[in-house]
Amino acid sequence: MVCTVLAVATGVVSSTIYVALASALPGTSATLITVLGVLAWFAGIGASVMLVWRHRWPLLVTGIALVPPLLLPGESLAALIALAAFTAHHVGWRRWGASALVVVATALAVWRDASRFSEVTIAGTWMSTGSTPAKLTGVVLTAIVFTAIPVTVGVVRHSLAETRRRIAEQEALRDQMARREEQARIAREMHDVLGHRLSLLSLQAGALEVTATTAPDTAAAAKTVRTTARQSLDDLRQVIGVLRGPGFAGRE
Repeated sequence: MVCTVLAVATGVVSSTIYVALASALPGTSATLITVLGVLAWFAGIGASVMLVWRHRWPLLVTGIALVPPLLLPGESLAALIALAAFTAHHVGWRRWGASALVVVATALAVWRDASRFSEVTIAGTWMSTGSTPAKLTGVVLTAIVFTAIPVTVGVVRHSLAETRRRIAEQEALRDQMARREEQARIAREMHDVLGHRLSLLSLQAGALEVTATTAPDTAAAAKTVRTTARQSLDDLRQVIGVLRGPGFAGRE
């Protein structure tokens, strides 16, 4: 939350200062002040406010943040901040494509700053004394350095998120294996103890049923006990099969 507030506040202040300086410097045309300057200010404020949702909609926010520096005389700070969130959520060609666009946007912003603010910016100082190829090289290198910072932050955040995800998956796998081992242990105990007792009860009831020929009631009761024990043993095998996995009941 604190980082979001700082990002939005920084973007708003940066856009306001940028447009104010552009409008106040001598030689600025009235069109730039009244039209492009106002549009750039509103676009910069809008892009800065959209930074609140940079982690929820990184692609949309990054695209909006690229409008002021690419299409209007605005600065690229919001795009740089949005790029950090974009690279944290995307990999592959999307990450590097967005980074290339931000490099271009930052280079345009640096070129405009150095060209118009030659007396008040460091870039303007060295651009005013160098040749055109040297100026272009310096602008591109400056844009690459500025863009490399949020890209590095995003890549690190993505790596940390992937590490946390893998750790969570490993912990979930260990928990699942522990539950399966516990189920297997319970199944073994049920099979060894209850299964043995029910089998013994069924055998004894069957023997009693055979020997009790002179007592029909006893033979009938023994048959009922044997049948019930056999059914209970079948039910127990089904429960053990569920605990141990499919196909266990059929192997008993």
